[in-house]
Amino acid sequence: LVHGAGTTAMTRYLRLCDINVNRHWGDPLFQYIDSYRMLVNSKAYNAIILAGCLNKYSINFGIKFYNLIQKKIPAICVMRDPISVLRPIVNHYGNLKHPKDKICNYIDIDNYPIEKIFNIQVPYAYPDENGKPTLNTVKEYADDKYGNFYILNIKIKELQNVIKKIYYLDMIDIMPENSFKTLTRLSQILHFNPPESSVLFSSKLNSSDNHVDYLFFPKTFYMEYEGNRIEFEVTKYKLSSDEYLDYTKYFIDSPFLLQDIGVNIYLSKNNVKYLHCNQDINIKVINYFKKFIFNLEEFYKEERKKIINECEILNFMRINPDILMKYKNKLDKELVHIKQHRPDIVASWKYYQEFEKMCKELDQELTLE
Repeated sequence: LVHGAGTTAMTRYLRLCDINVNRHWGDPLFQYIDSYRMLVNSKAYNAIILAGCLNKYSINFGIKFYNLIQKKIPAICVMRDPISVLRPIVNHYGNLKHPKDKICNYIDIDNYPIEKIFNIQVPYAYPDENGKPTLNTVKEYADDKYGNFYILNIKIKELQNVIKKIYYLDMIDIMPENSFKTLTRLSQILHFNPPESSVLFSSKLNSSDNHVDYLFFPKTFYMEYEGNRIEFEVTKYKLSSDEYLDYTKYFIDSPFLLQDIGVNIYLSKNNVKYLHCNQDINIKVINYFKKFIFNLEEFYKEERKKIINECEILNFMRINPDILMKYKNKLDKELVHIKQHRPDIVASWKYYQEFEKMCKELDQELTLE
């Protein structure tokens, strides 16, 4: 798997098909140990994920790890427009900075002010001085500050004698609208269990647009009434209709939150009578959620304004030709195999085609000089 090309999503999809996989993060030693632990269970359908990066300290062990794979096997490789690969990297969520001490997931409607819920920031992995994503990360990855993530060519070279065939997937193949169909097709080719529920494949995973999810979902909002606790579940998942009633559209009419974000609000069936038997309770809950929903939508929209897109990345490379050429040198090596075997995928990458055009223009300018 390629860093920035759906590693989290693809890992989850494989597990949903009852495939044992090692963790896709960590250095080669960590991945080797985790793979060994997994492969001890020889009766299961196992797959080894080779992801992450190599640096001067880990490259020798990484190559040794690849060469310890001796069984002839097929390989799946998820690819993405290389410029689009940089988008989730530049905007990466800072998992180690996750503000768990500022997040309250069990909220008393009577005593917890709305303002306190939203007094929080999305922690980015590589922020500028204002806490926002920065294009300087593009330069840092060009310089291998965090390790060399352009190692697909190394993996293919070291594994060429054991890989039967590489099944290339484009990123679009594992997007929500296509992922169930893609895994079903792969299950027929590679003989693993097909996916069962398309619902589990229908949401975006680890998207830069939705980092806010980590701060606000799931939450339980509650209030006391005559010795009974009325609880609302606010989540992005569907809850059982046997236990809950869907109150989403009772509180939300925003197409953005309903369709794009996918917010759901549920009330336990046991609590319904308490909500509707007292007008004051009903009004208080409606007003509280009205404020919560308004602030939630504003928070999402403001956060999305910070996200750096592919056009901005390309423009940054255009005005920094030294960085442009560093990526040119990396990608010329990285994409040799897919250009030979799946040129149709490469041709579909519009940002990469623009990148190549920029490189040619720069080369012509240097020739004229």
